[in-house]
Amino acid sequence: MIYIYSRDINFIPFSIFISLTLENVYDIKNFFVTDFKRIDPKNDIVIPFGVTESQECYNMNIRRALLNKPEIYDLLDNKATCYQFIKSIDIPTIDTHIVKNSTFENLDRFIGKYDNKSYFILKEIYSLDSHNLYVKNKFETIELFNEGNIDQYVIQPYLDGYSLFNCNLLAVNGDLVEFLVITQSNNYEKDNIFGRNMFENERFILDESHPYFNRIVEYSKKIVSETNYSGFSDIEFLCKGNEIFLLEINPRVSGQIFTLIDGKPIYIDFLILNYLYYLETGKTKKKIGKLLEKNSKKYYNKKPNKTITLTAFNLNRPLKWILIFTILFIIILLLNKIYKTIKG
Repeated sequence: MIYIYSRDINFIPFSIFISLTLENVYDIKNFFVTDFKRIDPKNDIVIPFGVTESQECYNMNIRRALLNKPEIYDLLDNKATCYQFIKSIDIPTIDTHIVKNSTFENLDRFIGKYDNKSYFILKEIYSLDSHNLYVKNKFETIELFNEGNIDQYVIQPYLDGYSLFNCNLLAVNGDLVEFLVITQSNNYEKDNIFGRNMFENERFILDESHPYFNRIVEYSKKIVSETNYSGFSDIEFLCKGNEIFLLEINPRVSGQIFTLIDGKPIYIDFLILNYLYYLETGKTKKKIGKLLEKNSKKYYNKKPNKTITLTAFNLNRPLKWILIFTILFIIILLLNKIYKTIKG
């Protein structure tokens, strides 16, 4: 049996969406669960969703899941250790100041490299998405430091005019099995740093004709290889002109599972189904050739030097009801949480 496992409120909507889509669109029977009571650790396939769920599966000795040792998740999830690791393997990353154990002189030296009109992004080292993330000017940043409010943060300059690119990938034992390099218009502009346009239609999947594609894939392969990584990951890059900087690594399923092409869930087609197939057979599509009828015409524009526009949330009928059900479920969870808070 296949189980979708999550107990993190931030990831439960992703889990339900995947579970319902596999069941209703692909006719793949599965169950969404929030604990291990029904799971046979030796025989059942498990897809973990969340920050700690993969580590929990590892600790429960789940055999049929693509997992890493907990220290790999700790390394990549902690923004301070992640940036240090990335520098050590010679991948360009954004200039980063780690606040913990920093003196004011060190911070002043870091900020002093930039003019007084510069903005800085302050990220909590274990933050998710745009949670606990602030955009502050030079003086506001110094004030927060002096107040002792950002000890568990890293500070980076806001790089004006850069675009955000995501390499959504599946890896097995340090080998990049399948990936999608996706960009979304305007997603790193200062006024949109909190993802206000995350549901806009204009997204692009890149191929080799795009000037950033090869380097993004090369850097992603290197990270996967150096960590001997297995499972899903989302590696984010900032690009402008000839520059490519690694922004951060999210060692889990990406929020871009909701990206669709002509109503078809591309993330599931490319990554989730590969995951399931590998755990069923011990083989990957990369090694045995095409398993599923991916139909390249459905995804790639074969005209040279062009990318294809992804249509986000242009839902076919089954997916429309799946998304509606997922949203209603989230509302119920939130109302229940509010009720318990008031009652408590």
